Amino acid sequence: VEAGNLQDAELYGKRALSLISQDPWGVHAVAHALEPTSRKADAIEWITQQEAEWNTANNFRYHIHWHRALIHLEQGNLQAALDWYDRTVFAADSVEYLDVCNEASLLMRLELCGADVDGRWEAVAHKAGSRISDQAMGFADVHYMLALSSSKEPDHLGLAQALMENLVHYSESATDNAQAYRAAVVPLAEAILAYRRGKYKESADGFLSCAAAAHTAGGSHDQRDLYEYLTAEALFRADP
Repeated sequence: VEAGNLQDAELYGKRALSLISQDPWGVHAVAHALEPTSRKADAIEWITQQEAEWNTANNFRYHIHWHRALIHLEQGNLQAALDWYDRTVFAADSVEYLDVCNEASLLMRLELCGADVDGRWEAVAHKAGSRISDQAMGFADVHYMLALSSSKEPDHLGLAQALMENLVHYSESATDNAQAYRAAVVPLAEAILAYRRGKYKESADGFLSCAAAAHTAGGSHDQRDLYEYLTAEALFRADP
């Protein structure tokens, strides 16, 4: 999928599932192969058909629920996507990184599409606030910033600034992935923070400056396209 060979990805994913029917990664791979095409209805049907198997998996099941909600959103069904968020994507008791990323990403997409996400940001930001010192995975840190900067609680905005300082400090270290933080994570987080502060030109410039390097922060094509949506929205809102 990540190499763009969707046909083979679908075949291999289905082959994996024929060997181990409870393997959520097989379901996930096929969903990734179907979602970027005109077969979005097939993707939802595929996920639903296998649900009895993958829904018994660990926290990864929330990510497959995320894919289903995302496809509904791409079909223009905001209410279905929001309903799935409330029912199956949001994991109230989990601070596992991918769960927080799923939640923040879907809420931002819903918001960009015009949905009223009400007070949902605060619950996600509360979880993200416990992880601002991680600096273990750039993709996760970017989404922690997204959650914290989107909350209207003053404490969360303070934590967003503290996270920003942590990211800059880490990017200046000699650790193995500091380069990825310099090239992508720090500018992405700065662009998100600027967006939430209403500094849209600064935000757009930040997103554009690291677009070619954004993949080094991690995440799949499906996950990273959120940066493109935010760039477009920031450009639209920026002063001429």
